[in-house]
Amino acid sequence: MSNVLDFDLKREGFPVKIGSLEFFFGTSYEDLTRFFEIQESLEEQEKLALKRISDSLNTENPTPQEGFEVLEAYKAYDRLVYDALLGEGAYDKIYEVFPYADILYEKFDVIIDAVVDRVQEETEKRADKYQKQRAKLLAKKKKKAKKK
Repeated sequence: MSNVLDFDLKREGFPVKIGSLEFFFGTSYEDLTRFFEIQESLEEQEKLALKRISDSLNTENPTPQEGFEVLEAYKAYDRLVYDALLGEGAYDKIYEVFPYADILYEKFDVIIDAVVDRVQEETEKRADKYQKQRAKLLAKKKKKAKKK
């Protein structure tokens, strides 16, 4: 007889695969709370990064230095949003494999939309699961009340 009590715990969430890299988006209450807190604090940083991109792109005949500044502006914005969504360091991992800041910038909306859709699905499943559990508990309570 073993003295070990072994309990299997599973993280709530889903994998997010970008190219050959895989990340995990947690959907626990704590993960989602942290994610939304980060989103609120990022709004001002995002505005500044987008303004920097816009300002950099407004040059009619950009010099190589101005082109480099546009690239750095894209990378700064991408790093903010990818790391906020997928965890710190995510952007650097992606950029190492796929070094195209402008394309990563364009793809982010598609990625975030897919994640949001999946979070909604997971939340609905969880709500349904809790409703079923609540109904079972109420049924048991009703049964006990009838026995009395």
